[in-house]
Amino acid sequence: MKDNRLLVLLLLCVTSVFSQIKGKVIDEFNQPIPYVNIWVQGENIATTSEENGEFIIHTTPDKSLLFSSLGFEKKVVLAKEASLVKLQPTAYQLSEIAITKRRRNRRLEIGQIENTTLQAFDNGPRIDVKFFPYNKSYSKTKYLSKIALLTDCKIENASVKIRIYKADQNGFPGEEMLDKNLIVNVKKGIQTTWVNISENNIEFPIEGVFIGVEKLLIEKNRTEKGVAPNVLYSFVEREFLFNYSGGIWNKKITEIIKNQTSRPKVPEPAINLILTN
Repeated sequence: MKDNRLLVLLLLCVTSVFSQIKGKVIDEFNQPIPYVNIWVQGENIATTSEENGEFIIHTTPDKSLLFSSLGFEKKVVLAKEASLVKLQPTAYQLSEIAITKRRRNRRLEIGQIENTTLQAFDNGPRIDVKFFPYNKSYSKTKYLSKIALLTDCKIENASVKIRIYKADQNGFPGEEMLDKNLIVNVKKGIQTTWVNISENNIEFPIEGVFIGVEKLLIEKNRTEKGVAPNVLYSFVEREFLFNYSGGIWNKKITEIIKNQTSRPKVPEPAINLILTN
């Protein structure tokens, strides 16, 4: 009898650990919100809502889920209460915008890869970013024009989300510089995808800018070996890097070995930027 009770208890624990939480994300008008970033707080478990707003995530019912999407307020909901999640639109303080005619006759490419050693990582739900510091020489080409993204994709037309952040006062990725989702389709194979962002009129912030790529954990991107596409990374000399996991930004510091002749190398997304005037 005691053995049977123990077996039942173990089965209940396993069921609890592998609970499949299903839900749907909607807006104030009860319309589905696609591509919402959904994290289990404090853990590297995440998913993305489908085009119809529906999602599935594997966690325990007592865990907290963090929902975030451009144009909407972040919201935290218990997994057991996430069958229908309504997000409220963000209230923006609109400032006066001066519309000027830009000739765009200057062009500057920055962030070129300095070595040919590239590697693809299946980094799961984590968001990695590449930092571009400001330089006074950019004053004549101060607008972000195009983003070049190097990927290795096993399927045709996998989708990713481009993220652009202004650096905050602590050097972390801070304010998002896009006002709506930027979804990009990536072709099969090892490809460079150019993303035109010139119409957004984003000025290069003096604090510096982070460019990141978010994997969309949706059904159309899933393969037998993971989620497509894989971003290619180059190895650069740097003492730390940032990634988004568990619903927060993390600063990963690389240990410096005493008497080391060079700085430690860390993997950085292979992303270039083109600036224009």
